[in-house]
Amino acid sequence: LAPLTMRRALLVAAAPPAALSLRLFATAPVFVMLAALVLLWAGPAALAQRWSPALLAATHLFALGALSMAMAAALWQLLPVVCGVALPCPQAGARCIHACLGSGAVLLAAAFLGGWPALFLPAAALLVLGLCCLLGCCLPALWRMPPTAPAQVVWAMRLALLALLAAVTLGATLAWGLARGLPLPFPALTDTHVLWAGAGWVGMLTVAVSFQVVPMFQVTPLYPALPARSLAPLILCALLLQSALLLALVFCAFAALTLRLLWQRKRAPEATTWFWVLGLASLLAAAVSWSLVRSPVLLGVLFLYGFAWSIVTGMLYKIVPFLLWHAWAMQGLDKPVARIGVLMPARQARLQLALHAAALLLLALAALYPAWTRAAGVMLYAAAAMLWHQIAQARAASPK
Repeated sequence: LAPLTMRRALLVAAAPPAALSLRLFATAPVFVMLAALVLLWAGPAALAQRWSPALLAATHLFALGALSMAMAAALWQLLPVVCGVALPCPQAGARCIHACLGSGAVLLAAAFLGGWPALFLPAAALLVLGLCCLLGCCLPALWRMPPTAPAQVVWAMRLALLALLAAVTLGATLAWGLARGLPLPFPALTDTHVLWAGAGWVGMLTVAVSFQVVPMFQVTPLYPALPARSLAPLILCALLLQSALLLALVFCAFAALTLRLLWQRKRAPEATTWFWVLGLASLLAAAVSWSLVRSPVLLGVLFLYGFAWSIVTGMLYKIVPFLLWHAWAMQGLDKPVARIGVLMPARQARLQLALHAAALLLLALAALYPAWTRAAGVMLYAAAAMLWHQIAQARAASPK
C-alpha cells in the first residue's frame, strides 16, 4: 500500500502565538481535577448508574472542559503549520473558545448537580458560542486548503468538525428540552448525541491528528494511504447508520494499524509512546467490553479517559515543549534546541504515565464496582494535578 502523504516539514512560521494554545492546554487538566472532585463528593452513587447527576456533571466537565479544550488548542496549532492556512482572528477566537467552553462546562455541571433547570439555557448558550467560534474559524479555513495540504488529514478534520456541529445541535436541543420541561425522547436523543460527540468529534479528530503526529513525534513509518483515506468516511457512515458494530470495527482497525506502526519505530519506546499504546489498547478494550459487559459507564471510561485522554496526554509532552521551544527560537535566543529537552523532562512523563494508568485502572474498576469510586477520584485528581503542574513549570521556564 502506498504511504499516506504527510507534511514532514512543518510551516512553523505560520503558527499563531504559542500562548493562545498553551492557555487552552494548561486549562484542560484543571477540568479533569474538577471532574475528579465531583466523583469524590458524590462517591459510589456517581457511577452506580448512567443517568446519575454526578456522572453527567463529571462527564461534561471532562468532555467539554478538558478534551474539547485540548482538541481545540491542537487544531489552533495544526491547521496553520500542517495545512498552511491562516485562521481568522486567532487571538480573539482562542479567547472566546477558552472563556465560553470553560464557563459553559462549569454552568452545565452545576445544572446537573444542583438540579437547576434554569442553568441549562445559559450553559448551552455559552457552549454553543464557544464551539461555533471554533467551527466558524476552522471550517472555512479547512475549505481553503492549498493543494499541497495533506488531503487525508484535511478531510478527516472536516468530517470531525461536521460531527461536532451535529453534536452541538443535539446537545443544545437536549438543554432546551431540560430547561423548558419539553416531552422529548431524551434517552434516544442522548444516545445520538453521545455517538456524534464521542465517535464523531473526539474519535474522528483523534484519527485525523494521528495521521500527522504519530509519524512526526513517534518517528514511525507513514500511514498507508488506502486505510487512511477510508477511516474517517467509514466512521461517518457508521454514525449515519447508527451502527455500533461498524464503529467498533473501524476503530479497532485504526488501533491495530497504529499499534503496528508504533511497533515498527526504530527508536526505543519512550513514555509518550506508551501513552499511545495505552490509549489504543483502551480503544480495543472498549470494543470488547461493550460486546461482553454492555456497560455504558465502562465504555465511557475506556473511550474518553483510556483512549482519548491517554493520547491527548501523550501528545502534550511533545506539543507543549515544541511550542515553548518555538517561542524561544522566534525571539532569537541562543541555542533554543538545547532547551527543548528540559521543558518537560522524560522522567516527568514516566511519572505521569504511572499515575494515569493507575487512575484508568481504578476508574474501570469503579465502573463495574462503584465502591471504588472515591479511590478512582483521588488517583484521577493526582494525575491531573501533576500534569497541570508540569505544564505550568514548563511555561514558567519559557521565555516571556
